[in-house]
Amino acid sequence: MAIMRTNITYSIPTDVGNELVKTGKIEGVLKGIIEDFQPEATYFYIDDAGRRAGAFVVDLSEPMDLPRHVEALFFGLSAVVSTRPAFALEDMASLGPTVGLIAEKYG
Repeated sequence: MAIMRTNITYSIPTDVGNELVKTGKIEGVLKGIIEDFQPEATYFYIDDAGRRAGAFVVDLSEPMDLPRHVEALFFGLSAVVSTRPAFALEDMASLGPTVGLIAEKYG
């Protein structure tokens, strides 16, 4: 099976995040998730709603890898999660012939 690079973004509800910070648990939860995910990249930020948030870029080799990842975010952070396939420039370059055929057929 081909590896699918996937962008997983999450937002932590403010009350949950506050409790995790107050109890000192947030660092351990995030470290555990990062250790389990082995992400290509990890980012932390404040989302548009003002919540603690972040993103992981991970390589999924099996379809069931996705639930394993998002469940960790649900249980560990009570997070709202979104996933999307992610493509590098090299990936996009290989689409040229395919997109050309689609454009020819449907364009």
